[in-house]
Amino acid sequence: MSVRATLAAALASLAALALASAGLLVVVTARMHESATRLRVAAEAVELAEGAHLALVSIDALAHELSEGGPKALATNLRAREAELRARLDALRSHLSSAEGERLLDEAARDAETYLGARAAGLRPQRASAAHAAFEAARVQLEELVRLNLTGAREAEQTAARQGRAAEGLAVGSAALALAAIAALIAWIRARVLLPLGDIARAIAAYGRGDRSARAAAEGPAELRGFAATFNQMADGLDRQRELQLAFVAAVAHDLRNPLAALKVALARVRPDRPLPPEDRVRHTVEVLGRQVARLERLLEDFLDASRIEAGRISLSVADCDLREVAREAVELFADASPRHAVELAAPPEALRARCDPARVAQVLNNLLSNAIKYSPAGGNVVVSAVREADLAVLAVADEGIGVDLEDRDRIFEPFRRGASARDLPGVGLGLSISRRIAEAHGGRIEIANRPGGGSVFRLCLPAAIQRATGAGTLPAAARSADGDAGGGP
Repeated sequence: MSVRATLAAALASLAALALASAGLLVVVTARMHESATRLRVAAEAVELAEGAHLALVSIDALAHELSEGGPKALATNLRAREAELRARLDALRSHLSSAEGERLLDEAARDAETYLGARAAGLRPQRASAAHAAFEAARVQLEELVRLNLTGAREAEQTAARQGRAAEGLAVGSAALALAAIAALIAWIRARVLLPLGDIARAIAAYGRGDRSARAAAEGPAELRGFAATFNQMADGLDRQRELQLAFVAAVAHDLRNPLAALKVALARVRPDRPLPPEDRVRHTVEVLGRQVARLERLLEDFLDASRIEAGRISLSVADCDLREVAREAVELFADASPRHAVELAAPPEALRARCDPARVAQVLNNLLSNAIKYSPAGGNVVVSAVREADLAVLAVADEGIGVDLEDRDRIFEPFRRGASARDLPGVGLGLSISRRIAEAHGGRIEIANRPGGGSVFRLCLPAAIQRATGAGTLPAAARSADGDAGGGP
């Protein structure tokens, strides 16, 4: 699982936990509000019932005092108490939520009105009279209402307390779950991200200190596995590059040793302490020296071209040219290069025009012809053809040599890389790399295929020039972008 997916899942889980906790807290808070409201209503009902009970008792006491000859001012107080009793009973009705409480209130109000009606009629309730019984019943019922509302208030208080504890537990539990989730995420990041990342860092540091065998373990999330795989591929590539460099040094030493040995042998024939050899031997020696110097010069030019290409300083001196003439000159140059090879030209009678650097194209064709002869150690025919295919001008070199393995077709175009079947032959592996870069600078390409009867065919494909009324050609876009100073050489 990737770091991004894990973090997204962790954040989504934390968000869901937070939302669930918030929702539960809202529900608990709403319930606590309801319990608090019930507690307030019950407390008000208790206060109203007690006040009504006190008003009823006060009315009876005032009425008894008036009947015993008390001051007339008590009558005003008595009426105020009666009004208070009725107001409290009316107000108490809106504070009751149970059928039992409503029943008690109805009975208390009825008995209180019976008692008040008897008092208003001037009757003096005796202990055994119906009015006094109504008074006692109303008093008892109001006391029951007080007890009923006190019980409701206690229940509401207990419910609110339970809900408060539940809210506290929910908050604590949510915090604990959040902390546990964060701790688990931190532990996962440490185990699955930080430790593998530390291993990768140590592998990179070890490789930087010179331990070429250091590799990073492909462990942890997908990003780190990809990072480790990229480092391992880079390290493998650097190791291969180092092997190629060592092979290149060996190949250069080998290629330099042969001409230097030939030069040394040739010069040994002309010694200062002996007479000069006959003229024909001197001329032969000079001819050998010339060939070896030319070989060293070509090798040096390959190195210089490779360095210019890697530095991006390859230049083209573009002109309108006939590729048949380039092919004909190359065939003439290599016609006598090997007695075991027959170099031939196959070209149409009409011109094959392209907008290119003829010297660079000749360099590519010479590389291909040199390879065709070198990799055909048994000899055979080497055919150079020049044809037009749609909008391409194609120069092809076909040989009857060892061919190129399928898995080597891309690799042989890399600098200092050679096919497995050509490792015992001389060369440093720069010619095809330079040739491909020259072809690409012209907006073209080099293709390779094996011949059915043995050997290989290399095709240099360049954009053909479009003929205009004036006879001038057009310059391919890639060639225009690579065009250097006029007359610039290799």
